[in-house]
Amino acid sequence: MHSFLRSFAVLFCVSFSCVLRAGEITPFSIAAVADPQYADTDSRGGGREPWEGVNRLTHAIKHWNQRELDWGVNLGDVIDWDDIDYSKFPKQTVFQPPQDWKDTRAILAAWNKLNVPKYTVLGNHDFYVPYQDVDGMKKPASVYRAFGFEDKAYYEFRHKGFRFVVLEGDNSYLNYDPSLPEYKKALDYYEAFSGPQKKWWNAGISLGQRIWLMEILDQSLAQSEPVVIMCHYPTHKPFGGHTLLNSAEMLGLLDGYPNVILWLNGHHHSGGYAMDGTRHHLNLKGMQNEDEHWYQIDFSADRIKVYQAEDTTTPKYDLNIARPLPTAAAPDNFAADLSDGSALLRWDAPPDGVTAVVIERRHLSTAEAWQKVAVIQQTQVGEHTDSPDKPVQEFAYRIRFEDQTEGSPYSHARTPTKK
Repeated sequence: MHSFLRSFAVLFCVSFSCVLRAGEITPFSIAAVADPQYADTDSRGGGREPWEGVNRLTHAIKHWNQRELDWGVNLGDVIDWDDIDYSKFPKQTVFQPPQDWKDTRAILAAWNKLNVPKYTVLGNHDFYVPYQDVDGMKKPASVYRAFGFEDKAYYEFRHKGFRFVVLEGDNSYLNYDPSLPEYKKALDYYEAFSGPQKKWWNAGISLGQRIWLMEILDQSLAQSEPVVIMCHYPTHKPFGGHTLLNSAEMLGLLDGYPNVILWLNGHHHSGGYAMDGTRHHLNLKGMQNEDEHWYQIDFSADRIKVYQAEDTTTPKYDLNIARPLPTAAAPDNFAADLSDGSALLRWDAPPDGVTAVVIERRHLSTAEAWQKVAVIQQTQVGEHTDSPDKPVQEFAYRIRFEDQTEGSPYSHARTPTKK
């Protein structure tokens, strides 16, 4: 009976949303904006109008509040800077009294008028504030507090069948007070870095955050959840002056998760779009440069439509997120046992039509991308022993079945344990 139900689910899947999940995935719309970058100051180069941030966001929210939206997201650079002399930055961070977060409070007050739940992504400019707050709290803790976070600004949540992951560009020396060890570590990383994205206004994603991200993505993939990643920085190729520092590393990581359907970001005010395999990369245009740079994004099981400003009829982007249907059921009862220092991997015999079993592993503490370690053609064996050059407990394993077409979804990821 279980086999029949599993086969039924495979045959009647639509995109990522099969019959077993159809009740969870329902269409919804959100508000989205990037780089309002408010500061009560004069205009500066590149068509930037920082003083307009509050007015532009207020105008957008007036329209958003008349629509059927589930929530809203600000993709970072909420402020341009606050309480510093920006003419001396980044060579010096010079406190400019009074230190009261006036511009931050003003733009957040405007954002809080949106009448649905709100999510915030931190950008590089949101850290362009004094090293320490008036009570001695140091960056980044002072920034987290100002924007309503506790000890970090990366997090995840589910909504109507999708998993949304918010990332923080936390590997930047400008995010930290110089007395903190993280400052020196981030500065050393930046100074040793080479590539077109080496600009002081760019950041990277730290190792600890990548480890956390892969755990979330492992869970989502095993549950067939489509994932949208929201980050301030773009990662798509070609890399340039507004690209995440460790974008190559991140793309390698993401390639192991075919359920990541969209990377949504700001940072580059001109905007942009790229397709990497079946994964969309969308850079929303910055509000600091133009009052019409605000968006509504509609999600459904097989499409994401992006509308700009007051036009909710003709999408600026119509993204196909449908995926080929699996043609084999997911592996049953996959287990990873610790046996004499090796990983003994076991699974139930695959269904008819399967031609091979693909085995992959990843090293947990280094957040390395998933690597294929074996392809077993004799599919009825049901087990395989792997002996990596590092302790086997440091790895996670997963498998999938291949056939003549699309094959199966991945199994759950397993770390070897003693029986």
